[in-house]
Amino acid sequence: PPMNLFDAEIEEVGGKLIVKAGGVEIDVSGELAKGLRGKSVVQRRVRTGIRPTDITIAEAGRDNLLPAEVYVCEPLGRYTVITVRARDLFLKVKMEGHVKIREKEKVGLSINSSRLYFFDFQSGRSLL
Repeated sequence: PPMNLFDAEIEEVGGKLIVKAGGVEIDVSGELAKGLRGKSVVQRRVRTGIRPTDITIAEAGRDNLLPAEVYVCEPLGRYTVITVRARDLFLKVKMEGHVKIREKEKVGLSINSSRLYFFDFQSGRSLL
């Protein structure tokens, strides 16, 4: 599946960068946060991307996971593509093998924020 792309705003809250999109908040830290600060994107609308392989699904209710609901589960042989809804944001997750998850099941998402991509909202060019 292609990269998940969504419109977002980057805000600084208590010294941390937060990506806000569709009611979802994702912390950005380390070198990625440093690079974004250097590009003056705080308080700016950007297009954000995350690959389906950089999101993992875990049991709902665990700490530090984004609550979500399974929208569609597509077994495709060697891997399974799962579309989830986290508040107003739909994301695709690619997992190895056949995954036993049902539609409407509550799950938790772990997003590898170091693997986020950021693009200029107008031109579509990469910001980093």
